[in-house]
Amino acid sequence: DKSHVIKAFIVFCFLLPFSLQAGERNFNGPFPLRTQHPVYLQNLSLVPTDAKVLSVKELQVHIDAAYSSIFEFVPSPTFDENLDLEILQQTFSFAYGFGRGFELGVDVPFVRYDEGFLDGFLNAYHSTFGFPTAGRELVDNNLFVYRLSEGGTPLMDFPTQSYALGDISLRLKHQVVGEGDRRPDAMIFFDFKLPTAKSSEGVGSGYADFGFGTAFAKTLNRFRLYINAAGYFVGGHRLIARQMNDAHFSSMIAAEYSILEDLSALVQINVGTPMLGGTDLDPWDGVPFDFIVGVAGEEKKLLGNHDLLWKFAFSEDGTSHGPAIDFTVFASLGIRFHFQKGTSSVVPAAASSAKPGMGSRSWL
Repeated sequence: DKSHVIKAFIVFCFLLPFSLQAGERNFNGPFPLRTQHPVYLQNLSLVPTDAKVLSVKELQVHIDAAYSSIFEFVPSPTFDENLDLEILQQTFSFAYGFGRGFELGVDVPFVRYDEGFLDGFLNAYHSTFGFPTAGRELVDNNLFVYRLSEGGTPLMDFPTQSYALGDISLRLKHQVVGEGDRRPDAMIFFDFKLPTAKSSEGVGSGYADFGFGTAFAKTLNRFRLYINAAGYFVGGHRLIARQMNDAHFSSMIAAEYSILEDLSALVQINVGTPMLGGTDLDPWDGVPFDFIVGVAGEEKKLLGNHDLLWKFAFSEDGTSHGPAIDFTVFASLGIRFHFQKGTSSVVPAAASSAKPGMGSRSWL
């Protein structure tokens, strides 16, 4: 009987996590996914992170890919915002552990803008679940518009962009303390963005940005909780300096549940203060709010002495107001190279009280 098979499968899925030994835990850190609004991508913002750093002489390389669809059409007597496009952002990330609890990382993003193919699917998706459409169903599918106008004069008006280098970011992390019985992992970090992209093509701001923040994480049996908070100072934008704020705050909270030794599930929320302003348009001036769910895994020593890392997630805007993207699918694949065995970058006092099954590693 098919119904008995389904019931047995549900019971099996429910009991499986409780059948594992307490030490068999796998935590992979939050998704390194930020708000995919095309203007937000041109400026520095929080890339969510665990509160751990790589061990000394560990090198981690991963490729992140986020494919998003956005539709925002808000006319007003003063400003008109019209964004109807799909975005592919690919980021090549490199991180290296050194010294006493330090990690240096580099993010090299590439961006493509075009009309895409998701409009029909998203209209059906929003209709099925009763999500607001913001008027997406009122225009033809698979159009491309990337424009902000003031008084009828375009401030931004970009064509499709096949594949272009974005602004490269540098990230320095320092783990202040390791996790104890009552103490969480704690880390501080500093981010700096270089103006390597072309602002005339809509893929870079043309200015340098910098920011700093903190990350905390705490393991509770099969759960690991994450909190990030950071402040950023942006140099502006050559085309829309008056429609941007000089500084903004970014934060992230996430919960990860270890299902199997090499598989975990995550729920994550990214929220912050607006990076954009000055138009009185909700999708432009509003609060970025992203709700993300997905799974992650780590295959230890699959490649000799090295680890294979992967993540997969979906992101949805938490509210129909604000600059968060309508829909994003995210995937990441990476390798952690171990060049020196038995060396930890965590301060000894912290490392001695770490939880069983937890190393000093992080996902950048």
